[in-house]
Amino acid sequence: MDKRSKFMGEENIKKVLLKLSVPGIIGMLITAIYNIVDTLFIGMMNDTSAIGAVSVAFPLIMLIGSVGQMFGVGANSYISRLLGSKDHDKAESAASTAFITTILVALVFTIIVLPNLEPVLKVFGATKTIMPYALSYGKIMVAFSVFTMINMTMNNMIRAEGGATFSMLALSLGAIINMILDPIFIFTLNMGIEGAAIATIAGQVISTVFLLSYYFRGQCQVHLKLSKFEPTLEMYSEIFQNRHSDTFKTSSCESIPRIDQLSCNGLRRPSCGSNGGEYEGASHVFLCDIWIPAGLHASGWLQLWC
Repeated sequence: MDKRSKFMGEENIKKVLLKLSVPGIIGMLITAIYNIVDTLFIGMMNDTSAIGAVSVAFPLIMLIGSVGQMFGVGANSYISRLLGSKDHDKAESAASTAFITTILVALVFTIIVLPNLEPVLKVFGATKTIMPYALSYGKIMVAFSVFTMINMTMNNMIRAEGGATFSMLALSLGAIINMILDPIFIFTLNMGIEGAAIATIAGQVISTVFLLSYYFRGQCQVHLKLSKFEPTLEMYSEIFQNRHSDTFKTSSCESIPRIDQLSCNGLRRPSCGSNGGEYEGASHVFLCDIWIPAGLHASGWLQLWC
């Protein structure tokens, strides 16, 4: 712990940036694997409606991740500044507040969206043939969205105190679990698109547990404590103010494919026929899987300017 603090506070800035940024960039690219792997195995089902369902649910999934990223990136910047100024007590308050608030927001999000999932998916462009698949996939992703959100938040908070490699390992673990479970749940257990969603959530849960172990095993400089929860205007202002964090820059980078996806889903051409929307949605999933790694790579470099 002391060695890491000394490295962060006294080492050459170029060396610190390189050591922290490379695992961050790799971790962001690994995040894209969740979408690519699901699309790959769902594509093997040879059902355009199933792939179209992933396309329709994609903006919702990105929104879930963005909420966690919003709290995580903001907290990352604030915690780093507080540790630099030796205000350890305030850093623990910032981390605890961001963590607990993320959980509360995730629960509110689930309570509101889950009962209204069908109209939400209609807004995103779900057709009659896609809707059953989109509901099966979306219900699981929304019901367990708390794991996705706190995963994103903790990854950023751990990087704030120099644990970039640990954060990368957590993301890698989740992606590997997802890749292993996808074919088992989808084909072996014949769970179809629901199996893909369960495999993704299983990876997120295991990754989250791994991240929590960082705090439980005493590897951290900043501890998570309920007593440090400080839901004040001043605290949230520090976490969210854009002049000190890259929350705005990161969210802007990630919002481009999300807006494009929504537009593509909502403006399908009637002339395409009964399956036209499904084919366009399936094609757009492929294009997004190319775009997202590029966007996350850029987002990883943006983490340099926290």
